[in-house]
Order: sequence, then C-alpha cells, then structure tokens
Amino acid sequence: MNTFEIAATRARKLPADVLVGLRTSLAGSIDALGQEGASATAWQDLCVACIMARRIEMHGVVKGLAALIGDALRVLNDVHKRSLVDGHWHFSVPSEDELAVLREMVEMHGFQLEQLSVGEFDQVLVAARSEIASMGIVVATPASAP
Repeated sequence: MNTFEIAATRARKLPADVLVGLRTSLAGSIDALGQEGASATAWQDLCVACIMARRIEMHGVVKGLAALIGDALRVLNDVHKRSLVDGHWHFSVPSEDELAVLREMVEMHGFQLEQLSVGEFDQVLVAARSEIASMGIVVATPASAP
C-alpha cells in the first residue's frame, strides 16, 4: 500500500455496520448493567465509551458534550460504589434517571463516532489507552496506529 492509499484509508468514515454494532453493544450494556453476572462487564464497556467520548471531545472533532459525559461518568461512579461491596462486585439496579443519562450518552457517543474518520478514531483510541488500562481493561492497538 502506498502513502496515498494509507492516507485515503485513514480519511474514510467508520463503516456503518461498525457504528450500528457499537450502538447495539452499548445499548445491551445499559440493559445488562442491572443484571447479575453481566453488570461488571457492562459497567466496563460503558466506562470505556465515556472515556472515548471524553477523548473525542478533547480531540475537538465533536464539542459541547462535556457536561453529558461528566454526568454519565458520575452515574457510573455511583453504580460502582453501590456494586463494589466488600471488595467484590455485586450488581445493583440503576435508577431510571441513571439509565436515562446513560442512554443519552450512548446516543450522543454514537453521533460522535459518525463524525470521525478511521484515522481520528485511531488517534482517540491511542490517546485513551492509558486511562482505560488504569481501569484494568486491555484494548488492542489499532492496526493502522503507529
């Protein structure tokens, strides 16, 4: 692949099927947040989405969502405090208000992702890796990353 082909590939938007899959997955994570056996993974997935959303905001591609992202992170922090009892994860059912905040964040994050090119997504993911890793979550480096 030559330099022009690489640049053209990184300039493309994220594929529609990837965007639909991410939205579907995050909607499922919201549902699973209050389910025994699935809530810890769902919590992690939603935290990663919030971190990515915040990094997209910082990157400057889509601005104006900082308050919503902050609200969603506060909800996830509250869920974490209620669920992590005695050093072990015990699911707790989020309130309807908490779920509404998370649904709105997922919807807006989907909008953010629609605006990104593949290259921008890779840059944001690389920038978010250390914050995500500090939570104990491993994210693979994108193939197109340096």
